[in-house]
Amino acid sequence: MSQIKDGDRMGSANAIRSHQKEWFSSILKRVSAGEPYVISHADECEEILTIMGIPVQVVNNWNALIAIKGLNQYYQTLLNGKGYDTSATGILLIGAGLASTMDNNPDIAPWGGLPKPMMIIGSRSDVDMRILEIWAREFDCLYYALQKSGSHFKPHPPYWWELLKDRWDELIDSRCLDFRVEQEKALIHFLEVKTGRKFDYSRLWECMELINEQMDYWRKARDLICQTIPCPVNIYDQLTTYQTMWHRGTKKGRDLIKAFYEEVKNRVENGIGANPNEKIRLMWEDGTPPAWASYVEEKYDAVCIAPLYSSIAYEAYTRKIGNDPLRAMASRHLMLFNYVPEWRLRDAKLCRCDGVIGVSGAYGKINTVFDGAGIPFLELPRDTDDPEIRSFIDVFIENKIHQGK
Repeated sequence: MSQIKDGDRMGSANAIRSHQKEWFSSILKRVSAGEPYVISHADECEEILTIMGIPVQVVNNWNALIAIKGLNQYYQTLLNGKGYDTSATGILLIGAGLASTMDNNPDIAPWGGLPKPMMIIGSRSDVDMRILEIWAREFDCLYYALQKSGSHFKPHPPYWWELLKDRWDELIDSRCLDFRVEQEKALIHFLEVKTGRKFDYSRLWECMELINEQMDYWRKARDLICQTIPCPVNIYDQLTTYQTMWHRGTKKGRDLIKAFYEEVKNRVENGIGANPNEKIRLMWEDGTPPAWASYVEEKYDAVCIAPLYSSIAYEAYTRKIGNDPLRAMASRHLMLFNYVPEWRLRDAKLCRCDGVIGVSGAYGKINTVFDGAGIPFLELPRDTDDPEIRSFIDVFIENKIHQGK
């Protein structure tokens, strides 16, 4: 598999990678010294833990590291061998973390594996909650379940992203949100009793304001990346930025994204492109860089754009704070975004993409929306760089994209 050269990477993106490694190393040292830490589902309670000075390892981030290291198949085989059904789409999004703990092999797991946490916190779907519960059992630690998120939306128009920032209270059932706020207060009290640390409600204002500022820099970087040809940033650096999400609500998280935006702006102003000979632009619908990215660049002068996670950053995390920052934060914990075809088509058009590629089974019938708009869509059976996958991509580009130009 071809890999991008280190010299082609942006300084600001390398700074994000370095900070993440240093941060994880610091967690290991703090845990070894007796400090508690928590494993949490993304968008559940990280801000609360950050304000209380409790280290948190986000499930999604850990499993992205597993995927980047190419261990998904290894851990899927391990789970299958233990009798778990991994056929459901997306099961490894959190199941890989469980498998890494079951495997208990520091020579294979990213960074040697995770130490035992004080507790695991999460909700999402029934399947997710069951996996987290089993994971906590493997660690012999507490599992703290929260109200299942993502299932309490009011009926709303497909163009939710135009409303969520300022009118989020119109998109969520108020009684469900009331309950979630009380749950978060209970969690705060539990953590205070468990750790002896206090939650400073005054710091929540600063946290929410920093999140909004961080996401605005992210939006400006996204717009430059999407609208500039040749694309100023390669797919690897585009997706690296999401690691700053695990430090949102902090000055460091804000500053890392600000530096990224400023470097993107500088590249645009100076005509620097990830591939100066860009001829084809592909939208990639996944959270880790496609294994075949270098192949399509070398053969077709094609670049990959990953607007999904940049769009999530600004359009799903930004919140009008109002007079109750806890309620505004809880609204995001309860509803982050709604993956609808109109949203993805908007991004494809914003980025002026010639085609869209995703992994089979992950996106429902979204391909028909792209096809109807004249943007061809390819569903790959897996994200690997092998002769079969290359043949699918070759046919797609030569028969669908080249003929349309």
